[in-house]
Amino acid sequence: MALKLFLWYENKLIQKPLITKSCTAFCTAILGDILSQYIEKRAHHLGFSANYQIERSFKMGLYGFFFSAPLYHNWLGYLYKAIPGRSLLAVAKKVLVDQLFFSWIAMSSYFIFVTLLMGGSFSQGITKIKNGIVEVWLTGIKVWPFVAIISFGFLPLHFQVTFGCITAMFWSTYMSYQVNYKHKHFDLE
Repeated sequence: MALKLFLWYENKLIQKPLITKSCTAFCTAILGDILSQYIEKRAHHLGFSANYQIERSFKMGLYGFFFSAPLYHNWLGYLYKAIPGRSLLAVAKKVLVDQLFFSWIAMSSYFIFVTLLMGGSFSQGITKIKNGIVEVWLTGIKVWPFVAIISFGFLPLHFQVTFGCITAMFWSTYMSYQVNYKHKHFDLE
């Protein structure tokens, strides 16, 4: 049964890559936000179900569907054309460009897009970037380069989405906590 599901998913990635990636990002972003809300509630010894914000999770899913998946789909397509191959040098170049250039764009857009989705202003998103992006990047370089090495070096392109989405679910938990909880207490003028 699991193999059938996996093969079905792989087939969808090949036939309709963007919509499949968007649906996957929608689901993993929602699951990541659910985990984030659970962690937030546990940190304050609150009951999870009574205070669960379903609208927030749905908005995180919308970010994944409409913004994150198309952004990464296009970025990876560009990266594979710009730096072809799976040699050690090609993988190292892809990881460096991805982490030193693209990750800053992705993180900044995340802070702004999610702040806007949650009813905040563009300037509040900029404030969240100023207050949190370095910490998020420093945490990210402990995770994403290793994910990128495995993806760029060992996995076929169509499997990279699945691997990235599984990792992204846990990363989304951290990012959702950063943008929705930790940095919402800053003075957001």
